[in-house]
Amino acid sequence: MKLSTPIALLAASALLLLLIPVHQTPAPVPAKARYAVHKSLEVEDEEYFNDGREEYFNELLRNPVTGVIPSDARTSELSHAKDVNVKAKSLNSGFFNWEEVGPNKVGGRTRALAIDLSDNTGNTLIAGGVSGGIWKTTDGGTSWEKKTQTDQSLSVSYIAQNPLTPSTWYYSSGEFDGNSASSRGGGGIYRGSGLWKSTDNGETWNPLLLDDPDILNGSFDSPFDYISKVMVSPTTGNVFITTNGFGVFKSTDGDTFEQKIFGGDGEHVYTDIDIAPNGDILLYSSSESFGEADSVGIFLSTNDGDSWINRTPGFSYPFTSSRGLVKFAPSNPTIAYAFIHEGGGSSVSFFELNLSNGLSFNRTDNLPNYGGPVGGRHSQGDYNMVLAVHPTDPELVFIGGINLFRTFDGFKSSTQNTINQTWIGGYAASETSINRFSNHHPDQHVLIFDPNQPNRAWSGHDGGVSVTQNIANANVFWSKRDNGYNVTQMYTVAIGPDQDDDRIMGGTQDNGTPYFRIGNEAAEVENDLSSGDGSDAHFGENFVWVSTQFGSVLRLGIQTSTGNPMSPFGTPAFNVNWSFVNPTSASQTRFVHPFAINPTNENVMFYPDGRNIYRNTQMQESDNGEQFTFSQREEDYPGWKRLDDIALPSAQVSALAVSYSNPPNRLYYAGNSDFGPEIFRLDNANIDSTGAVNIQIPNLGGSLYPHDIAINPENGDEVIVVFANYESEGIFYSSDAGATWQGIEGNLLGDENNLGPSIRAAAILPGAGRTIYLIGTSTGVYSTDQLQGANTIWTQEATDLIGFSVVADIDVRVADNVVAIGTHGRGVFVGTPTEVVSTIEEETIQAAPGSFELAQNFPNPFNPATTITYSLNTESSVSLSVFDLNGRRVASILQNQPQSSGNHSVRFDASALASGVYLYRIEAMGSNGVSQIASRKMTLIK
Repeated sequence: MKLSTPIALLAASALLLLLIPVHQTPAPVPAKARYAVHKSLEVEDEEYFNDGREEYFNELLRNPVTGVIPSDARTSELSHAKDVNVKAKSLNSGFFNWEEVGPNKVGGRTRALAIDLSDNTGNTLIAGGVSGGIWKTTDGGTSWEKKTQTDQSLSVSYIAQNPLTPSTWYYSSGEFDGNSASSRGGGGIYRGSGLWKSTDNGETWNPLLLDDPDILNGSFDSPFDYISKVMVSPTTGNVFITTNGFGVFKSTDGDTFEQKIFGGDGEHVYTDIDIAPNGDILLYSSSESFGEADSVGIFLSTNDGDSWINRTPGFSYPFTSSRGLVKFAPSNPTIAYAFIHEGGGSSVSFFELNLSNGLSFNRTDNLPNYGGPVGGRHSQGDYNMVLAVHPTDPELVFIGGINLFRTFDGFKSSTQNTINQTWIGGYAASETSINRFSNHHPDQHVLIFDPNQPNRAWSGHDGGVSVTQNIANANVFWSKRDNGYNVTQMYTVAIGPDQDDDRIMGGTQDNGTPYFRIGNEAAEVENDLSSGDGSDAHFGENFVWVSTQFGSVLRLGIQTSTGNPMSPFGTPAFNVNWSFVNPTSASQTRFVHPFAINPTNENVMFYPDGRNIYRNTQMQESDNGEQFTFSQREEDYPGWKRLDDIALPSAQVSALAVSYSNPPNRLYYAGNSDFGPEIFRLDNANIDSTGAVNIQIPNLGGSLYPHDIAINPENGDEVIVVFANYESEGIFYSSDAGATWQGIEGNLLGDENNLGPSIRAAAILPGAGRTIYLIGTSTGVYSTDQLQGANTIWTQEATDLIGFSVVADIDVRVADNVVAIGTHGRGVFVGTPTEVVSTIEEETIQAAPGSFELAQNFPNPFNPATTITYSLNTESSVSLSVFDLNGRRVASILQNQPQSSGNHSVRFDASALASGVYLYRIEAMGSNGVSQIASRKMTLIK
């Protein structure tokens, strides 16, 4: 089944629209200040932020020549990644031991949530992150376990349980619009993979619909690319799914979906259904279509979807309709409600439906609309919409957009004077200020009720999961239930700079900049340091710097006693020792805007502005400890100077980094333009503002987007530049400060059959007896210790833990060789080296052999040292490594060591290894270009 070309084109453009988030801010910040940060809630600013985010991600990922993001990116890159893993599995299986570290109490955007009907306590739930997969709790959210595997779909749009056989569950995948992982990790399209089923109460999941050849081909041409909802009839057990673009399907066996019961191809962009306890089905279909809409409105079926009765309201029904929701009153299925987004802005309609006689009542004018910064009924387009009805009270109705509202009479009467009774979630009930409900996040997506305790309600939102014990109470109190529910969508990550430093932070989608500590549960702290959409972040010795969308940067003091940053947005909130420090005169900032702190001198910050760069050399002392706050934002923080002499010729700066040593103070910066990327280097950048050197990579054309620059902390001449675009080489390396470059994407570079990943970040980590190179991609994190230009072999790290998650950023710490990975949908992971630093002694034996040979080590078995002898028949570059029997490299004895022909002997000390059988492997690249490889087993007995 194929969609017409207009459908595919419209779908691609719709998926690039990433709707503006609404942000959280604690009470201690003055209302005027909070409004300054959150003014994006105004309708005109919603469009501005939407356009800004869309433009940013489009630049980041598009083909640099055609300007188009490939429609099949996600499926194609995953196929390529799996192929890479198969071919590289004989090499190292990772240089690091990885741990999932959090943020454990932040959560992330959640559209799917369901309570296990077989657990009378109501403490077993299954939740789904829009890019974080399926999670299960059996203790009421005190802890969660991930149930989807790393190679399964992490896009969850809805969850349903079969009430007749409660061990059977389904989840639908593919979010048609609004998913910020779309651009961060799916070529603008974070398509789903159909429908998934569990028959063991949500413990394991298997895909359905795989007989449809179009579902995984990378194009929007299958009915099952975007499934918005799955429901199971409580009377027949039949399964129903609603799709974007293809209507509603029914399955009588719970496995196959060949029967379409409503809609034609392309007739409705949106459909929705609800099923009453008696089996009746209510259906909504939008006028928005991919062609000509037919049967627009609201329909009722009393025979399991075999036929439909039109229950569309009369003349007051909106002329245009986009996403819409319908809901029965469970205690009286003759009453139902419809909540409809009319398309464009936040215009909505609300209807009460009497299904027994066909009468309808337009209650739109009675919906909450309290004005002020956040008091409207904003649905941010159709990004966040909720409709729910209490299980035992047909007039206790809930709607959600940015906030969560309720009515005790089905909105029969106006709510304008009942703000404290009506406004129960999201931002706090106020017409003038911007606080938020304690333990409840703005942007509503799902609300469900405990069947055994009907006033106990669970809410899924952009901050994760919350619960209230009495949603009908005069005052509603929420508790967060995100501990271990790690679906946070990171943009950046930063790790504390000192050895054994347990501090972590990073910018996120709609959850600000979470800061937390790892390794000590009792002392763990989690705070949002910035509010908004978090952006760049940096730990310094005396200060911490964080930023939000479009480059608003805060400098935060650090508590001497705890080492924690002091933020006005944190808990507790500090109104001292913090400042806004970005140059307000900078006018050309990006949605996720970088900045750079000199790692050897915290007084120096660099800040891009279009083609230009600002420098400040008095970041720590220029305000004499005084707070430079909201009321002063019309003027620049003291000390900024625009370095006009080093401006890029035509490109807009998108990435920059400063060297730490050999030499220090060297600024690398790069940008994109329609004429190709531009890369420059400025030595002595802390004091000089002239003499920038053009280090352009030869033969690069098109609008390639430099997304990251990584410098070896111990060698400022060694640098990697990362380009994020699809369908182009994305990793370039220089060992001579940019005088020469070589592409090193190697086995990750795609071909005509499969797209390679989008490269997002890089890091160079010298230590553990070797230099390790890491790259973060849209299909996970990869590493190597041997760069060989186009022949570089990258091996995926943490295949069974991080898997194919979108790795948005990497930070490394040389003090103890620790790596932090920020993923967009699975939070933060930290890696510690697996490498054993071996004691080696090398002796060359003067004799010229006639052949290449690796001899048996002696003694063998051994404890703790042994000698390895080998012969080279030509001058070679030699690498000698030790592996365990699982294929994990545990020691690197030689790395690309130039050696003459002859016999060589190396002493290997394995004191740090456990007893066992190991493989030692030699690879010799001869001067004639021929590679020779041999391996043997050895036994360590202690």
